[in-house]
Amino acid sequence: MKLTETEALDISIKHWERLKKTGSEVKRTKADIKKYGYMLYDCALCEYDAQQSGGFCSACPYCKEFGSCYRGGQPFKNWEMFTTKQYAGEFLAQLYILREKRSKGDG
Repeated sequence: MKLTETEALDISIKHWERLKKTGSEVKRTKADIKKYGYMLYDCALCEYDAQQSGGFCSACPYCKEFGSCYRGGQPFKNWEMFTTKQYAGEFLAQLYILREKRSKGDG
């Protein structure tokens, strides 16, 4: 399924809301797969980026707003290294900011 930016952001927020509760990796549910189809990437924003530009983060709304999620010090990179609820929550907070900006047309 070809994702819109809004769908990718909504899927990501749902995913990271689960991660904030557990701190650790949560795989997509069967309901997610049924609704959105198979995705090549674990991250819906990466999936969106690959569909739009072939990868390399050039179409990723997160990257456009905050820079690469893999950059040292970014909440995602910290979560990837330490897998804590705190870093999952920090990344989720950035996704909420991004969604708010997009809904106001600021992004």
